[in-house]
Amino acid sequence: MAVFHIIFVSTATTRLPELALFELLYVTRARNERRGLTGLLLYSDERFMEVLEGPESDVREVFESILRDPRHKNVDLLRFEWLEQCHFLDWRMDFRTLHGAVDDIEGFSRFLEPDFDISAIKNSPIEAYRMLLAFRDDHAP
Repeated sequence: MAVFHIIFVSTATTRLPELALFELLYVTRARNERRGLTGLLLYSDERFMEVLEGPESDVREVFESILRDPRHKNVDLLRFEWLEQCHFLDWRMDFRTLHGAVDDIEGFSRFLEPDFDISAIKNSPIEAYRMLLAFRDDHAP
């Protein structure tokens, strides 16, 4: 069954303490489960990267809410397309902080670091997708 999917990166307006990240996860997970969405949220040094999959209208609505969310700025959409199947089916919007632990992950990119120039991957968003898939494969929920 085809599924709609997006990948975006953004910058946090302020550094989020771990408790705030857990609260974000709790609210996000409940919302996404109600809508039948799956995905993965990565956070490192004030940068987010997220993949969302599910019904197109729900994915679009959630993304629109992220654009209005005061916790995000500089939201850059990397992929917005249909896929033949879910690639994060077992991920009910889990998140991981990256605190330097991803250097060993095949396909790791430095684009979650605050000083990375996002324009470098805008022309090749497949790199973001590959990184998310590598992370998924190395970190079962």
